[in-house]
Parts: sequence; C-alpha cells; structure tokens
Amino acid sequence: MASSTPKLPLFDHKTIHLLAYAVLLGSNMQQTLMNGPMGLRVLTRSQFSILQQNIFPPYFTGHALFSFITLATAPQQELSQRSSTLAPVLFHGLLSLANLLYVGPQTIKVLRQRTHQETMDGKKWDDKEQSPTMKSLNRSFVIWHFRSFWMNNVGLVALVYYGTLLARRLKW
Repeated sequence: MASSTPKLPLFDHKTIHLLAYAVLLGSNMQQTLMNGPMGLRVLTRSQFSILQQNIFPPYFTGHALFSFITLATAPQQELSQRSSTLAPVLFHGLLSLANLLYVGPQTIKVLRQRTHQETMDGKKWDDKEQSPTMKSLNRSFVIWHFRSFWMNNVGLVALVYYGTLLARRLKW
C-alpha cells in the first residue's frame, strides 16, 4: 500500500527560495547584531580589525550570491507585482556587491594607510596629538566605515521588509 504522506521537495524552487532568504536574513542578523558587537567587546582593536578584514569579503560575496538565488527562485506572479515585491532583495544584493567591490576595499585601504601612518608618526591612530595626515586618515576611515555599516544595516532592513511581504503570501 502506497503511503499518502507527501514527500518534502528539497530541491524545488520554493524550498530553495525560502532557504536562500533564511541564509541572507540569518547571517546578516548574526553578523550585525552578535558577531560584530561581541568581537569588538572581547578582542583587541588589532585582532578585531584582522577578523573583520577577513570576514567581510566572503560575507558580502555570500550575500550577493544568495540574493541572486533568492531572486531567481522567487514565486511567480505578474511582472508588476514581482518587481515591487523583489525590489528589497535586489536592493540588498546591490548593496552587498557595492560593499564587496568598492566600499569594503576602500575601507581596508584607508585602514592599512592609517596603520602605516602609525609607524611613520610613532603614535597610535587614537593618540591625542596626531599629525595632519593621521587626522585626515582617521576622518576618511570613519566615512568609509560608516558607509559600509550603513549599507549593511539598510540591507538588513530591506531583508526584514521582504520577509513581511513573503509572509503575507504564505498559506497556512
């Protein structure tokens, strides 16, 4: 007698879509709300800097990739509805790509210049008396770091918003 229990479709577009979205939202929340703040609290500034420089390239690569997978496996609907519904995921993916390809590398470049300037000045970046070059590098780092931080957090808000749109379509 055949079983009437439905099989779980592991590789259909609906399952892949939900899992890709879950990876995006979960990894963003984990990094933004837990790993970053915890690392800043328990690691030295130097250790934290090395950690962040090594985490963010694969993090943003993964977010760009999983944004594409989420977009490619989205539920079918009329084109006008589909584009407005998927806009938050596309926006998040574009922010991740920008962070990966431009903002992140610029932030790391300024960070390394600042470290080099510490050696040149014989003082730490946060010393009260700074050279004009160090002041300029500190200002530049704050700007680039804020851009990256802002883009990541706006991307998180976009993902949460997409989750609300997706939840409205679920049938229980």
